[in-house]
Amino acid sequence: MNMVRLVKNGMLALAMLLLAGRAHALGLQDRVLGSNPLAGAFQQLQVEGKATISAVSGACPTVVLTIAGIPVTVNATTTFPAGQSCGQLAANLRVEVRGMLTIDAGALSVVATTIEIEDGSEGEGEGRVTDVQGTCPNITLTVDGLTVKADALTKYVPANRGAGCDQIRIGTKIKVKAVPATGGGYRARLIEIKGHRHFGEGEGRITQVTGTCPDATIYFGATAVQVNAATNFVGGSCADLAVGVRVQARGFKDDDATANVASWIRFKSRRVEGRSTITAVSGTCPALSFTVAGVVKVVTDASTEFEHGTCASLAVGTRVRVKGDMKTDDGEVIAEEVEIESRPGGSR
Repeated sequence: MNMVRLVKNGMLALAMLLLAGRAHALGLQDRVLGSNPLAGAFQQLQVEGKATISAVSGACPTVVLTIAGIPVTVNATTTFPAGQSCGQLAANLRVEVRGMLTIDAGALSVVATTIEIEDGSEGEGEGRVTDVQGTCPNITLTVDGLTVKADALTKYVPANRGAGCDQIRIGTKIKVKAVPATGGGYRARLIEIKGHRHFGEGEGRITQVTGTCPDATIYFGATAVQVNAATNFVGGSCADLAVGVRVQARGFKDDDATANVASWIRFKSRRVEGRSTITAVSGTCPALSFTVAGVVKVVTDASTEFEHGTCASLAVGTRVRVKGDMKTDDGEVIAEEVEIESRPGGSR
């Protein structure tokens, strides 16, 4: 995001204040300002637009601005952005006005609800929110390391999809039009919500691996998760990703993307298979614990399958072949299959 790129002389062409609802507004304005103006008053029409102040009269907090020939009243209820005030209003300043328009016998007047003075130093950039502080409408965002402040005057688009301050969260991708803010950073004039980043976490056994580390894709059934150079691994590395390995993954998926991306992967267990002789046994079937070769601890449960014997066949001196999951945290093997190869004395 290049928020420090200032757009100089980025002024739009001078325009009259626009009535809310363009088709209705144009028709109404034609009737009022045409050769046969309507009599009577039309009140509470929302108005919004940008233009240059040609004259200022009165004393703050109540002053009357002349903008594009239309009197615009500023009073104690008019809202200004942080760092701006009524006292700064002067002729030849370009302002953005939101307010209520009254039409009376062909004459237009506006009472301003908000006014923002434009200084021509607007910057524009796009990035993803990494931190949000404050309470709507006054929030402070960190966007790609830069501070952006939003307030009651900040516009959010696309408004027709419910865009607003409450839609901003960590991971939201935004496009910002902003000006330097008092005290540092930038003050957002407009925030366009481009999309959200959805975070998630899960655990499962890898069923497929494609690609070459560090850029690989692992599958949990039909669900694909991408890993890359930024993925953090615990208890293993990218090279340890293999079919049958059980992992816990945390990651995200962006609105504008089709893939899940892993930011963190912890290896929970690895598929193992081997044969050796039992050197110790404890517990009660089906939850038995036995040690093979004096080193590896193997545990059984109700789901363990036995071949050429049962759980009760496990005893010191019995030779077994074990298939299961070796947990990465303590090396314990959870047995899925146990085959009795021989018993003490050479019997099977």
